[in-house]
Amino acid sequence: MGWHRFLGLLCFLFFFHFHLPFTSPLCPPDQRDALLNFKNSFLLDKIASDNFDSPCTIYSRDPCSFKRGISWNKSVDCCSWDEVTCDNVTGNVIGLYLAYHPIHGTLYSNNSLHLPKLQVLDMSTCNLTKLPYFLNSLESLTYLNLSHNKISGEIPRWFWGISQHTLKHLDLSNNLMEGDIHQLRWKQLLYINFQENSLQGPLPIPSPSTHYFFAGSNGFTGEIPSSICQLISLLELELSSNNLLGTIPPCFGNITNLDYLALSHNKLQGPIPIPSPSTRYFFAERNGFTGEIPSSICQLSSLLRLTLHHNNLSGTVPPCFGNITNLDYLALSSNKLQGPLSIPSPSTRYFYAKNNGFTGEIPSSICQLISLLKLALSWNNLSGTVPPCFGNITNLDYLGLSHNKLQGPPSIPSPSTHYFYAKSNGFTGEIPSSICQLSSLLSLDLSNNSLFRKYTPLFWQYNQS
Repeated sequence: MGWHRFLGLLCFLFFFHFHLPFTSPLCPPDQRDALLNFKNSFLLDKIASDNFDSPCTIYSRDPCSFKRGISWNKSVDCCSWDEVTCDNVTGNVIGLYLAYHPIHGTLYSNNSLHLPKLQVLDMSTCNLTKLPYFLNSLESLTYLNLSHNKISGEIPRWFWGISQHTLKHLDLSNNLMEGDIHQLRWKQLLYINFQENSLQGPLPIPSPSTHYFFAGSNGFTGEIPSSICQLISLLELELSSNNLLGTIPPCFGNITNLDYLALSHNKLQGPIPIPSPSTRYFFAERNGFTGEIPSSICQLSSLLRLTLHHNNLSGTVPPCFGNITNLDYLALSSNKLQGPLSIPSPSTRYFYAKNNGFTGEIPSSICQLISLLKLALSWNNLSGTVPPCFGNITNLDYLGLSHNKLQGPPSIPSPSTHYFYAKSNGFTGEIPSSICQLSSLLSLDLSNNSLFRKYTPLFWQYNQS
Protein backbone atom coordinates (compact mmCIF):
# COMPACT_ATOMS: atom_id res chain seq x y z
CA MET A 1 0.00 0.00 0.00
CA GLY A 2 2.85 2.36 0.91
CA TRP A 3 4.45 1.66 -2.45
CA HIS A 4 1.31 2.78 -4.30
CA ARG A 5 1.16 5.95 -2.26
CA PHE A 6 4.77 6.68 -3.11
CA LEU A 7 4.13 6.18 -6.83
CA GLY A 8 1.07 8.45 -6.66
CA LEU A 9 3.08 11.17 -4.95
CA LEU A 10 5.83 10.82 -7.53
CA CYS A 11 3.35 11.17 -10.42
CA PHE A 12 1.79 14.22 -8.76
CA LEU A 13 5.17 15.91 -8.37
CA PHE A 14 6.09 15.08 -11.96
CA PHE A 15 2.80 16.51 -13.26
CA PHE A 16 3.06 19.59 -11.03
CA HIS A 17 6.62 20.30 -12.12
CA PHE A 18 5.92 20.19 -15.85
CA HIS A 19 2.68 22.15 -15.70
CA LEU A 20 4.00 25.14 -13.84
CA PRO A 21 4.19 28.19 -16.12
CA PHE A 22 7.75 28.55 -17.35
CA THR A 23 9.19 32.01 -16.80
CA SER A 24 12.48 33.18 -18.19
CA PRO A 25 14.79 34.91 -15.72
CA LEU A 26 14.54 38.67 -15.69
CA CYS A 27 17.30 40.98 -16.79
CA PRO A 28 19.31 42.19 -13.74
CA PRO A 29 18.30 45.79 -12.92
CA ASP A 30 21.89 47.05 -13.00
CA GLN A 31 22.33 45.69 -16.54
CA ARG A 32 19.02 47.20 -17.65
CA ASP A 33 20.12 50.57 -16.28
CA ALA A 34 23.51 50.19 -17.93
CA LEU A 35 21.83 49.69 -21.31
CA LEU A 36 19.55 52.69 -20.81
CA ASN A 37 22.48 54.90 -19.79
CA PHE A 38 24.37 53.66 -22.80
CA LYS A 39 21.48 54.46 -25.11
CA ASN A 40 21.18 57.97 -23.67
CA SER A 41 24.90 58.64 -24.16
CA PHE A 42 24.61 58.96 -27.93
CA LEU A 43 22.15 60.11 -30.57
CA LEU A 44 20.66 58.17 -33.45
CA ASP A 45 20.87 60.06 -36.71
CA LYS A 46 17.15 60.39 -37.44
CA ILE A 47 17.67 61.52 -41.02
CA ALA A 48 20.08 58.68 -41.73
CA SER A 49 17.74 56.20 -40.07
CA ASP A 50 14.76 57.30 -42.16
CA ASN A 51 16.72 57.03 -45.41
CA PHE A 52 18.77 53.96 -44.61
CA ASP A 53 18.79 51.61 -47.60
CA SER A 54 21.49 49.12 -46.62
CA PRO A 55 20.52 45.46 -46.20
CA CYS A 56 19.61 44.27 -42.73
CA THR A 57 22.22 42.43 -40.69
CA ILE A 58 21.93 38.69 -40.70
CA TYR A 59 22.86 38.53 -37.00
CA SER A 60 20.02 40.71 -35.70
CA ARG A 61 17.02 39.17 -33.94
CA ASP A 62 14.87 41.79 -35.66
CA PRO A 63 16.85 42.54 -38.83
CA CYS A 64 15.02 45.74 -39.74
CA SER A 65 14.68 47.25 -36.27
CA PHE A 66 17.01 50.09 -37.23
CA LYS A 67 14.10 51.69 -39.08
CA ARG A 68 12.40 52.47 -35.74
CA GLY A 69 15.48 53.37 -33.76
CA ILE A 70 16.27 51.78 -30.39
CA SER A 71 12.99 51.58 -28.48
CA TRP A 72 14.18 50.43 -25.05
CA ASN A 73 11.77 51.06 -22.17
CA LYS A 74 12.50 50.78 -18.46
CA SER A 75 9.05 49.35 -17.78
CA VAL A 76 9.77 46.30 -19.93
CA ASP A 77 12.21 43.52 -19.09
CA CYS A 78 15.36 44.23 -21.10
CA CYS A 79 15.62 40.58 -22.14
CA SER A 80 12.59 41.20 -24.35
CA TRP A 81 14.05 44.31 -25.96
CA ASP A 82 14.97 44.21 -29.60
CA GLU A 83 18.73 44.08 -30.11
CA VAL A 84 19.26 42.33 -26.73
CA THR A 85 19.69 38.65 -25.89
CA CYS A 86 20.01 37.20 -22.40
CA ASP A 87 21.23 33.98 -20.86
CA ASN A 88 18.28 31.59 -20.45
CA VAL A 89 19.40 30.58 -16.96
CA THR A 90 20.89 33.67 -15.31
CA GLY A 91 19.19 36.47 -17.25
CA ASN A 92 22.52 38.19 -17.82
CA VAL A 93 22.77 40.22 -21.02
CA ILE A 94 25.03 38.24 -23.36
CA GLY A 95 24.26 39.74 -26.79
CA LEU A 96 23.84 43.26 -28.11
CA TYR A 97 22.96 43.68 -31.79
CA LEU A 98 23.11 47.32 -32.89
CA ALA A 99 24.09 46.80 -36.52
CA TYR A 100 22.64 49.31 -39.00
CA HIS A 101 21.64 51.78 -36.27
CA PRO A 102 23.16 55.01 -37.66
CA ILE A 103 24.70 56.55 -34.53
CA HIS A 104 25.24 60.29 -34.91
CA GLY A 105 28.67 61.60 -33.90
CA THR A 106 30.94 59.53 -31.70
CA LEU A 107 31.01 57.46 -28.53
CA TYR A 108 33.22 59.43 -26.17
CA SER A 109 35.74 57.99 -23.76
CA ASN A 110 33.39 58.47 -20.80
CA ASN A 111 30.71 56.30 -22.40
CA SER A 112 30.30 53.17 -20.33
CA LEU A 113 28.62 49.83 -20.83
CA HIS A 114 28.80 47.74 -17.68
CA LEU A 115 27.74 44.33 -18.96
CA PRO A 116 30.23 41.90 -17.40
CA LYS A 117 28.80 38.82 -19.16
CA LEU A 118 28.40 40.33 -22.64
CA GLN A 119 29.64 37.84 -25.25
CA VAL A 120 28.38 39.22 -28.58
CA LEU A 121 28.55 42.86 -29.69
CA ASP A 122 27.61 43.82 -33.24
CA MET A 123 27.98 47.54 -34.00
CA SER A 124 28.66 47.20 -37.71
CA THR A 125 27.40 49.97 -40.01
CA CYS A 126 26.66 52.32 -37.11
CA ASN A 127 28.48 55.43 -38.34
CA LEU A 128 31.10 55.11 -35.57
CA THR A 129 34.15 57.36 -35.90
CA LYS A 130 36.23 56.04 -32.97
CA LEU A 131 36.76 52.75 -31.21
CA PRO A 132 34.43 52.78 -28.16
CA TYR A 133 36.52 52.88 -24.98
CA PHE A 134 33.96 50.85 -23.04
CA LEU A 135 35.30 47.81 -24.90
CA ASN A 136 38.18 47.92 -22.45
CA SER A 137 35.82 46.93 -19.62
CA LEU A 138 34.25 43.95 -21.41
CA GLU A 139 36.05 40.78 -20.37
CA SER A 140 33.81 38.06 -21.80
CA LEU A 141 33.43 39.04 -25.46
CA THR A 142 33.65 36.19 -27.93
CA TYR A 143 32.27 38.08 -30.96
CA LEU A 144 32.99 41.72 -31.86
CA ASN A 145 31.92 43.27 -35.17
CA LEU A 146 32.74 46.95 -35.83
CA SER A 147 32.93 46.66 -39.61
CA HIS A 148 31.60 49.16 -42.16
CA ASN A 149 31.96 52.23 -39.97
CA LYS A 150 34.08 55.38 -40.25
CA ILE A 151 36.57 54.58 -37.50
CA SER A 152 39.75 56.51 -38.29
CA GLY A 153 43.24 56.99 -36.92
CA GLU A 154 45.59 54.51 -35.31
CA ILE A 155 44.27 51.63 -33.25
CA PRO A 156 45.02 52.48 -29.57
CA ARG A 157 47.17 50.12 -27.54
CA TRP A 158 44.44 49.39 -25.01
CA PHE A 159 42.35 47.76 -27.75
CA TRP A 160 44.76 44.84 -28.15
CA GLY A 161 44.05 43.72 -24.58
CA ILE A 162 40.25 43.52 -24.68
CA SER A 163 38.67 40.15 -23.82
CA GLN A 164 42.10 38.64 -24.20
CA HIS A 165 41.14 35.13 -23.08
CA THR A 166 37.73 34.83 -24.75
CA LEU A 167 37.61 36.71 -28.09
CA LYS A 168 37.12 34.40 -31.07
CA HIS A 169 35.67 36.66 -33.78
CA LEU A 170 36.97 40.17 -34.57
CA ASP A 171 35.82 42.19 -37.59
CA LEU A 172 37.26 45.70 -38.16
CA SER A 173 36.91 45.65 -41.94
CA ASN A 174 35.79 48.57 -44.10
CA ASN A 175 36.91 51.43 -41.88
CA LEU A 176 39.52 54.21 -42.11
CA MET A 177 42.10 52.85 -39.66
CA GLU A 178 45.79 53.66 -40.07
CA GLY A 179 49.16 52.79 -38.60
CA ASP A 180 50.83 49.59 -37.53
CA ILE A 181 49.19 46.68 -35.78
CA HIS A 182 50.75 45.64 -32.50
CA GLN A 183 51.03 42.08 -31.31
CA LEU A 184 47.82 40.10 -31.60
CA ARG A 185 47.42 38.55 -28.16
CA TRP A 186 44.12 36.72 -28.49
CA LYS A 187 44.83 33.02 -27.99
CA GLN A 188 41.35 31.72 -28.81
CA LEU A 189 40.90 33.67 -32.04
CA LEU A 190 39.16 31.89 -34.92
CA TYR A 191 38.26 34.79 -37.23
CA ILE A 192 40.01 38.14 -37.75
CA ASN A 193 39.24 40.67 -40.48
CA PHE A 194 41.20 43.90 -41.13
CA GLN A 195 40.20 44.31 -44.80
CA GLU A 196 39.57 47.65 -46.50
CA ASN A 197 41.51 49.95 -44.18
CA SER A 198 44.78 51.89 -44.49
CA LEU A 199 46.85 49.81 -42.08
CA GLN A 200 50.60 49.73 -42.61
CA GLY A 201 53.79 48.17 -41.36
CA PRO A 202 54.70 44.49 -41.22
CA LEU A 203 51.99 41.89 -41.55
CA PRO A 204 50.72 40.83 -38.10
CA ILE A 205 50.36 37.12 -37.47
CA PRO A 206 47.46 35.95 -35.27
CA SER A 207 47.43 32.94 -32.99
CA PRO A 208 47.75 29.37 -34.33
CA SER A 209 44.06 28.80 -33.53
CA THR A 210 42.98 31.16 -36.34
CA HIS A 211 40.81 29.69 -39.09
CA TYR A 212 40.05 32.85 -41.11
CA PHE A 213 42.54 35.73 -41.57
CA PHE A 214 41.56 38.62 -43.85
CA ALA A 215 44.01 41.52 -44.24
CA GLY A 216 43.51 42.53 -47.88
CA SER A 217 43.24 46.07 -49.27
CA ASN A 218 45.58 47.75 -46.81
CA GLY A 219 49.17 48.98 -47.01
CA PHE A 220 51.06 46.19 -45.25
CA THR A 221 54.72 46.05 -46.28
CA GLY A 222 57.69 43.73 -46.02
CA GLU A 223 57.85 39.99 -46.51
CA ILE A 224 55.26 37.47 -45.43
CA PRO A 225 56.88 35.98 -42.32
CA SER A 226 57.40 32.24 -42.21
CA SER A 227 55.63 32.22 -38.84
CA ILE A 228 52.39 32.36 -40.82
CA CYS A 229 52.84 28.65 -41.39
CA GLN A 230 52.23 28.11 -37.68
CA LEU A 231 48.57 28.77 -38.41
CA ILE A 232 48.00 25.07 -38.91
CA SER A 233 44.22 25.42 -38.62
CA LEU A 234 43.96 28.12 -41.29
CA LEU A 235 41.12 27.69 -43.78
CA GLU A 236 41.09 31.07 -45.58
CA LEU A 237 43.88 33.63 -46.00
CA GLU A 238 43.28 36.95 -47.79
CA LEU A 239 46.35 39.20 -48.29
CA SER A 240 45.52 40.81 -51.65
CA SER A 241 46.07 44.48 -52.51
CA ASN A 242 48.90 45.32 -50.14
CA ASN A 243 52.57 46.19 -50.66
CA LEU A 244 53.97 42.83 -49.62
CA LEU A 245 57.22 41.82 -51.29
CA GLY A 246 59.87 39.13 -51.34
CA THR A 247 59.37 35.43 -51.80
CA ILE A 248 56.61 33.29 -50.35
CA PRO A 249 57.54 30.91 -47.52
CA PRO A 250 57.61 27.40 -49.03
CA CYS A 251 55.94 26.08 -45.89
CA PHE A 252 52.56 27.22 -47.22
CA GLY A 253 52.13 23.67 -48.45
CA ASN A 254 52.13 22.50 -44.82
CA ILE A 255 48.91 24.34 -43.95
CA THR A 256 47.01 21.18 -44.72
CA ASN A 257 43.41 22.44 -44.54
CA LEU A 258 43.86 25.70 -46.45
CA ASP A 259 40.89 26.20 -48.76
CA TYR A 260 41.29 29.82 -49.95
CA LEU A 261 44.56 31.68 -50.62
CA ALA A 262 44.63 35.21 -52.08
CA LEU A 263 47.97 36.96 -52.71
CA SER A 264 46.94 39.15 -55.65
CA HIS A 265 48.02 42.74 -56.29
CA ASN A 266 51.25 42.78 -54.29
CA LYS A 267 54.95 42.96 -55.16
CA LEU A 268 55.77 39.33 -54.47
CA GLN A 269 58.59 37.66 -56.38
CA GLY A 270 60.32 34.37 -56.88
CA PRO A 271 58.69 31.07 -57.77
CA ILE A 272 54.97 30.47 -57.49
CA PRO A 273 54.16 29.01 -54.07
CA ILE A 274 52.20 25.79 -54.10
CA PRO A 275 49.64 25.52 -51.29
CA SER A 276 48.30 22.28 -49.88
CA PRO A 277 46.25 19.86 -52.02
CA SER A 278 43.10 20.89 -50.14
CA THR A 279 43.16 24.40 -51.69
CA ARG A 280 40.20 25.20 -53.94
CA TYR A 281 40.77 28.93 -54.57
CA PHE A 282 44.25 30.28 -55.34
CA PHE A 283 44.62 33.89 -56.49
CA ALA A 284 48.13 35.19 -57.21
CA GLU A 285 47.70 37.60 -60.15
CA ARG A 286 49.45 40.95 -60.56
CA ASN A 287 52.69 40.22 -58.75
CA GLY A 288 56.22 39.64 -59.98
CA PHE A 289 56.39 35.86 -59.77
CA THR A 290 59.01 34.32 -62.06
CA GLY A 291 60.09 30.93 -63.31
CA GLU A 292 58.00 28.07 -64.62
CA ILE A 293 54.66 26.90 -63.32
CA PRO A 294 55.68 23.76 -61.42
CA SER A 295 53.95 20.52 -62.30
CA SER A 296 53.30 20.03 -58.58
CA ILE A 297 50.46 22.52 -58.97
CA CYS A 298 48.48 19.67 -60.49
CA GLN A 299 48.47 18.01 -57.08
CA LEU A 300 45.83 20.56 -56.10
CA SER A 301 43.18 18.07 -57.08
CA SER A 302 40.37 20.12 -55.50
CA LEU A 303 41.28 23.35 -57.30
CA LEU A 304 38.33 25.34 -58.67
CA ARG A 305 39.87 28.74 -59.46
CA LEU A 306 43.47 29.64 -60.30
CA THR A 307 44.59 33.13 -61.32
CA LEU A 308 48.25 33.66 -62.26
CA HIS A 309 47.82 36.42 -64.85
CA HIS A 310 50.01 39.54 -65.01
CA ASN A 311 53.20 38.01 -63.62
CA ASN A 312 56.56 37.17 -65.23
CA LEU A 313 56.08 33.42 -65.48
CA SER A 314 57.92 31.65 -68.28
CA GLY A 315 58.42 28.23 -69.80
CA THR A 316 55.73 25.79 -70.77
CA VAL A 317 52.47 25.07 -68.99
CA PRO A 318 52.30 21.63 -67.40
CA PRO A 319 50.04 19.36 -69.48
CA CYS A 320 48.68 17.88 -66.26
CA PHE A 321 46.29 20.83 -65.94
CA GLY A 322 43.85 18.57 -67.77
CA ASN A 323 43.88 16.26 -64.73
CA ILE A 324 42.51 18.87 -62.30
CA THR A 325 39.03 17.55 -62.79
CA ASN A 326 37.03 20.28 -61.00
CA LEU A 327 38.85 23.31 -62.39
CA ASP A 328 36.36 26.03 -63.31
CA TYR A 329 38.47 29.18 -63.85
CA LEU A 330 42.04 29.37 -65.19
CA ALA A 331 43.77 32.71 -65.87
CA LEU A 332 47.31 32.66 -67.31
CA SER A 333 47.22 35.86 -69.39
CA SER A 334 50.01 38.45 -69.60
CA ASN A 335 53.00 36.30 -68.74
CA LYS A 336 55.92 35.01 -70.81
CA LEU A 337 54.65 31.48 -71.25
CA GLN A 338 55.69 29.55 -74.34
CA GLY A 339 55.34 26.24 -76.08
CA PRO A 340 52.15 24.42 -77.01
CA LEU A 341 48.84 25.46 -75.54
CA SER A 342 47.96 23.23 -72.60
CA ILE A 343 44.27 22.42 -72.39
CA PRO A 344 42.63 22.31 -68.94
CA SER A 345 40.02 19.81 -67.84
CA PRO A 346 36.56 19.60 -69.47
CA SER A 347 34.99 21.21 -66.39
CA THR A 348 36.64 24.57 -67.18
CA ARG A 349 34.26 27.42 -68.01
CA TYR A 350 36.74 30.32 -68.10
CA PHE A 351 40.14 29.97 -69.79
CA TYR A 352 42.28 33.10 -70.23
CA ALA A 353 45.70 32.66 -71.84
CA LYS A 354 46.12 35.81 -73.97
CA ASN A 355 49.24 37.94 -74.24
CA ASN A 356 51.82 35.16 -73.96
CA GLY A 357 54.08 33.40 -76.43
CA PHE A 358 52.18 30.17 -77.03
CA THR A 359 53.03 28.47 -80.33
CA GLY A 360 51.73 25.66 -82.50
CA GLU A 361 48.18 24.82 -83.40
CA ILE A 362 45.13 25.06 -81.19
CA PRO A 363 44.57 21.40 -80.34
CA SER A 364 41.18 19.95 -81.20
CA SER A 365 40.98 18.65 -77.62
CA ILE A 366 39.93 22.17 -76.67
CA CYS A 367 36.49 21.24 -77.94
CA GLN A 368 36.20 18.80 -75.05
CA LEU A 369 35.65 21.85 -72.85
CA ILE A 370 31.93 21.53 -73.38
CA SER A 371 31.10 23.91 -70.50
CA LEU A 372 33.35 26.69 -71.77
CA LEU A 373 31.88 30.21 -71.57
CA LYS A 374 34.90 32.43 -72.21
CA LEU A 375 38.08 31.64 -74.15
CA ALA A 376 40.79 34.31 -74.58
CA LEU A 377 43.80 33.32 -76.73
CA SER A 378 44.63 36.65 -78.42
CA TRP A 379 48.18 38.05 -78.70
CA ASN A 380 50.10 34.78 -78.96
CA ASN A 381 51.98 33.03 -81.77
CA LEU A 382 49.39 30.36 -82.46
CA SER A 383 49.35 29.03 -86.03
CA GLY A 384 47.56 26.58 -88.27
CA THR A 385 43.84 26.29 -88.73
CA VAL A 386 41.21 26.66 -86.05
CA PRO A 387 39.44 23.42 -85.11
CA PRO A 388 35.99 23.42 -86.75
CA CYS A 389 34.54 21.82 -83.63
CA PHE A 390 34.38 25.24 -81.93
CA GLY A 391 30.76 25.32 -83.06
CA ASN A 392 30.06 22.38 -80.75
CA ILE A 393 30.90 24.35 -77.58
CA THR A 394 27.28 25.24 -77.19
CA ASN A 395 27.48 27.78 -74.33
CA LEU A 396 30.49 29.75 -75.55
CA ASP A 397 29.89 33.47 -74.96
CA TYR A 398 33.31 35.03 -75.69
CA LEU A 399 35.96 33.88 -78.18
CA GLY A 400 39.16 35.89 -78.60
CA LEU A 401 41.68 34.73 -81.25
CA SER A 402 43.06 38.08 -82.46
CA HIS A 403 46.74 38.86 -83.13
CA ASN A 404 47.99 35.35 -83.84
CA LYS A 405 49.21 33.58 -86.99
CA LEU A 406 46.11 31.52 -87.62
CA GLN A 407 45.27 30.54 -91.19
CA GLY A 408 42.59 29.01 -93.34
CA PRO A 409 38.91 29.85 -93.06
CA PRO A 410 37.72 31.25 -89.72
CA SER A 411 35.94 28.72 -87.57
CA ILE A 412 32.47 29.87 -86.62
CA PRO A 413 31.59 29.43 -82.94
CA SER A 414 28.23 28.35 -81.56
CA PRO A 415 25.08 30.49 -81.93
CA SER A 416 25.28 31.43 -78.24
CA THR A 417 28.40 33.56 -78.82
CA HIS A 418 28.08 37.28 -78.04
CA TYR A 419 31.68 38.37 -78.70
CA PHE A 420 33.92 37.00 -81.48
CA TYR A 421 37.31 38.61 -82.11
CA ALA A 422 39.69 37.16 -84.70
CA LYS A 423 41.37 40.21 -86.26
CA SER A 424 45.04 40.43 -87.34
CA ASN A 425 45.58 36.82 -88.33
CA GLY A 426 46.11 35.13 -91.69
CA PHE A 427 42.58 33.93 -92.30
CA THR A 428 41.70 33.56 -95.98
CA GLY A 429 38.70 32.83 -98.15
CA GLU A 430 35.10 33.83 -97.95
CA ILE A 431 33.41 34.66 -94.68
CA PRO A 432 31.04 31.71 -94.36
CA SER A 433 27.34 32.47 -94.40
CA SER A 434 26.98 30.33 -91.26
CA ILE A 435 28.19 33.38 -89.35
CA CYS A 436 24.66 34.69 -89.73
CA GLN A 437 23.50 31.92 -87.42
CA LEU A 438 25.17 33.76 -84.53
CA SER A 439 21.87 35.36 -83.64
CA SER A 440 23.12 36.54 -80.23
CA LEU A 441 26.25 38.23 -81.57
CA LEU A 442 26.92 41.70 -80.14
CA SER A 443 30.47 42.36 -81.32
CA LEU A 444 32.41 40.90 -84.28
CA ASP A 445 35.89 41.84 -85.50
CA LEU A 446 37.52 39.96 -88.40
CA SER A 447 39.54 42.91 -89.68
CA ASN A 448 43.12 42.76 -90.95
CA ASN A 449 42.79 39.34 -92.52
CA SER A 450 42.51 38.23 -96.15
CA LEU A 451 38.82 37.51 -96.06
CA PHE A 452 36.14 38.53 -98.51
CA ARG A 453 32.38 38.33 -98.36
CA LYS A 454 29.41 38.21 -100.66
CA TYR A 455 26.43 40.28 -99.66
CA THR A 456 23.78 37.62 -99.90
CA PRO A 457 20.33 38.72 -98.76
CA LEU A 458 20.84 36.87 -95.50
CA PHE A 459 24.19 38.53 -94.81
CA TRP A 460 22.81 41.93 -95.76
CA GLN A 461 19.92 41.44 -93.34
CA TYR A 462 22.36 40.46 -90.61
CA ASN A 463 24.52 43.54 -91.20
CA GLN A 464 21.52 45.86 -91.04
CA SER A 465 20.08 44.38 -87.85
